[in-house]
Amino acid sequence: MASDSNYRHALLQRLSGTALTVRAPARSHCLLWQQLRIHCGTMPLAKPPRLRPDLEINSPWQPPAGNGGFALLVAGSRPALEQAQPLLDALAVQPGAWLYCGPLGAASFCRRVFDVLFYLTGPLLLQQAPGSSQPLDWPALLQQQQQLLTQLAALCRDYLQQQGAVAIGEAEQWQLLAEFQQPPAQQQHFALNLAQLLLLANNLGENARQLLETALASMRAQA
Repeated sequence: MASDSNYRHALLQRLSGTALTVRAPARSHCLLWQQLRIHCGTMPLAKPPRLRPDLEINSPWQPPAGNGGFALLVAGSRPALEQAQPLLDALAVQPGAWLYCGPLGAASFCRRVFDVLFYLTGPLLLQQAPGSSQPLDWPALLQQQQQLLTQLAALCRDYLQQQGAVAIGEAEQWQLLAEFQQPPAQQQHFALNLAQLLLLANNLGENARQLLETALASMRAQA
């Protein structure tokens, strides 16, 4: 994960060819634009910034250089979001191509979730890469993925607790799915819906995890 200072520098480079005037205070991970204070990078969950920002910007991975654009995750108040739209459009691949996640902290939560999901699929993606001939250690891979899924569930529970929410039951799952199918900009709180959906999938997958543990035990016995 790139440091917030490197991420802010990448954002500034992206904006260098625009007419937008953005300031970058020393010893800060924020950008200042039209009286808006915008935090760049992952916000700590236990100790939030001393000066509360108006918005936060994050990306699931190091953004590409040149005109490739950024995978932007954005969080903060709706009024600040509307004011910052020209800035966000300049950073995105095209106007409006950024994901509004919810209130402050939501973008950092989504960043962490997407990182875990990337690590879950990464080994399989590498196996499919051209020229790759290294066989996968399936027992080790399955065990690692089981640990990551446990971490993902804990991350979602922590976020629900911070938001004063509780995990939904099976009776409410269709309402959640209907809400999550809406475009993120039309959702009241995309990050909260994502956390609820992942926890629901985690709970429904209990039988699958038991089968996975049985498969791992069998593989170890045959090794």
